[in-house]
Amino acid sequence: MHADTNFVYWLIDRGLIKEREVVSEGLLTVYYLGQRLKHIGRLTKSSRVSSKWGTGHLYEHGLFEVPSDYGNTVRFFTPCYQEDVVGDFIDYAISEGIPFDSAGEITLGPSRIAIASRDRLWF
Repeated sequence: MHADTNFVYWLIDRGLIKEREVVSEGLLTVYYLGQRLKHIGRLTKSSRVSSKWGTGHLYEHGLFEVPSDYGNTVRFFTPCYQEDVVGDFIDYAISEGIPFDSAGEITLGPSRIAIASRDRLWF
């Protein structure tokens, strides 16, 4: 499990990130194709966006310098608080059926364990 667009929908639905009409540095930049969320980045200085494309590199690009399948509608949201985001992701994972035990451990594969707490996530 990873933080994909479904996690972003989950954050929006719960009001954990809120849409903003006034654009400023640091906001989450969310790209939509129609009504479907396709990509997310963070607004940097000079109306540029820092984002990771697929499993590739982290890029800084112009607001609409993205692949066409990312869509042409952009909305801006407040970012999650850094101290809350791991706990939010754990709550999301639990809502998706990932079992965490009382020690905060889950098995991700035959020999891979993640140990999580509300403030850290180790792999």
